[in-house]
Amino acid sequence: MDGNNTYTEITDSTQQANSVNFQYLGIRTVINTTDLNFRATNWFTLYTGYQFSTRHIKSIEDGALPGDPLTGITAEQDNTIHAGEFGLRLRPIKPLTVTLDAEIGRADHPFVPISEKNYHALSGRVQYKWKSVVLSAFAKTNYNNNSISITAASSRSRNYGASSSWTPAAWFSLDASYNKIHLDTLSGIAYFLSGSLVNSTSVYVSNIHAANLGARFSVRKRVDLYVGYITRRTQATGEAPLRSWRSRTRSMASIRFISLRRSAYLPVAAGQSVGEVEQQNPLECGLSVLSLRRAVLRAAELSCAYWLHQLHVGLLTNVPRD
Repeated sequence: MDGNNTYTEITDSTQQANSVNFQYLGIRTVINTTDLNFRATNWFTLYTGYQFSTRHIKSIEDGALPGDPLTGITAEQDNTIHAGEFGLRLRPIKPLTVTLDAEIGRADHPFVPISEKNYHALSGRVQYKWKSVVLSAFAKTNYNNNSISITAASSRSRNYGASSSWTPAAWFSLDASYNKIHLDTLSGIAYFLSGSLVNSTSVYVSNIHAANLGARFSVRKRVDLYVGYITRRTQATGEAPLRSWRSRTRSMASIRFISLRRSAYLPVAAGQSVGEVEQQNPLECGLSVLSLRRAVLRAAELSCAYWLHQLHVGLLTNVPRD
């Protein structure tokens, strides 16, 4: 799309039209991607790729009064990105799978300071599956540096995690996982104050630790019970030292009753948050940890009542008629 923009309103009763010229922003993007996959053996796969994209950006910085022509500054720029990808997949033994990925990209004229300019991303994943046990771990990193004539910006993100699950029987399973998410950004802030250019910086650091443990029980394919425990610890700061930790834990349970015609779902949860910044009420969803046992007993009573009702309906249906 190219050209000035005008918004027009027409009043039916008076047949009058009011037009307003407003600022314009148009982005035209053309992307070309080429991929190559090569499977050398049953246990080794290699792939690579190249991506080329070009963006033509045009903008009018300010608008105009109704009925007047656009007098703002018109600016145009082209941004070209070259990115390459590489990865491999290994399966040395049947239960084990290893995946590695890498991407690197370069841009010549990013549109905004936080856009990707010189960036690279790495990721890896390992999974081991043996019978009813599944173990996996992964790691991801993404670094970006962008420097322009007025200011600069950089960001680094790292994500690590591990998970496991065990299903010894069709009616019972256990799962656990842990994740750490790290993000830190450093960027410049440039603005005008009283006609003078002022340069400043913005720093943000965040660390999130999350873990959960859960168990699922199934009774005769009619009742599903899930009991879990979740904990999360967050650390975020700007210019201040890294000391604003906040911890949060939650105990949760859910019960589902399944029949041929309908199903019922009963969620139960209780949590507590502690930290230097904030303390929350230990009652999060209306039920505390002590009431979890009461809720489970109540669910058992509802299940017994349901089966008695089904038995009663079945007896009435089988009664012979005169």
